[in-house]
Amino acid sequence: MNNRIYLYLCWVVVTLKIFVFISYFYGFGISFGGGSDANMYHAAAIGEINVTVNIWPVILHFLFDYGLYNREVVTFLLFFISMFIIPLLFLLLIMDEKKTKDKVYYLSFFWIVLYPTIYFFSNDIFRDVVMVFLFLITSYICKVGCLSYKFKFKILYFTIAFLLSYVLYLFRPYLGFSIAVAIVFYPLLFMFKRMSLVLLLYFIFCTVAATIGLFEPLMEYRSGFELAGGGSTLGLQLTGNNPILFIPKFILSYLFQFFGLFLVSPAAIFVFVTESIVVIYAFVFLCKNKKYFNGFIAFLICFAVVYNTVWIIANDNLGTAVRLRIYSYIAIVVAGVITYRNKEISKGMGN
Repeated sequence: MNNRIYLYLCWVVVTLKIFVFISYFYGFGISFGGGSDANMYHAAAIGEINVTVNIWPVILHFLFDYGLYNREVVTFLLFFISMFIIPLLFLLLIMDEKKTKDKVYYLSFFWIVLYPTIYFFSNDIFRDVVMVFLFLITSYICKVGCLSYKFKFKILYFTIAFLLSYVLYLFRPYLGFSIAVAIVFYPLLFMFKRMSLVLLLYFIFCTVAATIGLFEPLMEYRSGFELAGGGSTLGLQLTGNNPILFIPKFILSYLFQFFGLFLVSPAAIFVFVTESIVVIYAFVFLCKNKKYFNGFIAFLICFAVVYNTVWIIANDNLGTAVRLRIYSYIAIVVAGVITYRNKEISKGMGN
């Protein structure tokens, strides 16, 4: 496909998203936003309820106290960030200093512009757009730090990244925690020559951790989804399983939640086609091409491994999974694009 076609498709997608968004606000009845979370945040913002489950309602209430809060204005700002700022930050992550024009760059850029889940959560005052925005900024700072040749600059950039990871921790604890862990431990990935060995050691670690009860708080949280019921609950309970049963169920949960292979409805198929297929391809490509990794790729993979481990064990709801996996999806695709570029350069095919 000609690269200009991808740009044209991006323009079409952006135009359609803007049309649907404006249609909702001007009362044409087309809406993908709203929901209990957004209504709760609004009630907390105007002081009707006291909610401190994360920092987002605190920020909204702070704006309200100073006369700066308006639900529609905040929503428009989040929509603008999701449509324009987030794709540009994503572009900063995947591009190299040569500003190459490989087809993979255009395809991945189209992927982030299209991303339906990010769009869904930009149609009201959800916290997700802000979190993706902060995650991309933090990732870019880590990119500069990982690729810096001077130790003092590495320390500076990673200190800033640690501070931002704490901000993300206030939004969603295990997201900020995963970034902080990845910053510390990403160099360890270079100790192993093959990704297959990394995956083997990963499953061994998960088995041992489950056996000694390290994951028990996450499993207990997961059991709450079964009690709550609902059509999108997997029903794969991990609590009380012996190690032999834990790994198969964990892998099955991974396939269903992270890779989106639980295709039981048109919506699930749509999300799989628009979000998951590119990620699956990037994941396979990364497993086959570890020798082309650099420090930033190692950071992204370490983050995705830690973050995925926590939320996949703790979550048993497919709808929530689509929301939670945004960050690891972005990390895997960015890592895949950069690895592809490194491979092309090593073959003498780079621009």
